[in-house]
Amino acid sequence: MKHTIAALVVVAGFAWGVSAWAQPPAEQPSHPGMMGRGMGMMGGMGAMRGGADWKESLSKEQREKLDGMHLKLMKEMVPLKDAKNAKKNELNLLVVAEKPNKSAITKKVAEVADISRRLTEKKTLHHLEVREMLTPEQRLKFDMHLLRQGAIGHGDRARGGMGPGMMGGMMGQH
Repeated sequence: MKHTIAALVVVAGFAWGVSAWAQPPAEQPSHPGMMGRGMGMMGGMGAMRGGADWKESLSKEQREKLDGMHLKLMKEMVPLKDAKNAKKNELNLLVVAEKPNKSAITKKVAEVADISRRLTEKKTLHHLEVREMLTPEQRLKFDMHLLRQGAIGHGDRARGGMGPGMMGGMMGQH
């Protein structure tokens, strides 16, 4: 009898927990913040993540130019990111080999580092190009965006926030 009651308590607790988990969260104010439902770090792009608030002051012409510059940058970076990922996969295979070759591993690490350097250089030159088209007031907002985001000098990792694997990989791959 005691085992039956204990089992019923466990099942009831489990059912209650599942139903509570399945319910939508209570309505909360939308505000920037670490765990808020609004525009915070885990709620989307916002002030904690750098956001795009600096773009609000751009003219239509500036936005169009920026879109073109960004597309050009992405077209240059995608092949480099793919190459970097391929080199990292090759490195992983070298490391887990039955008899790892240290010189081959060192060479592969240098190849990954070189691609990372090239990505950082492209991203940094892009930032300089964007800054040139901005007014002093817009440049201030853009600079704050870069500093909040941690974008300066981080090549393809200029996303700020969390990386893959954290909170379900919400921010995409690096």
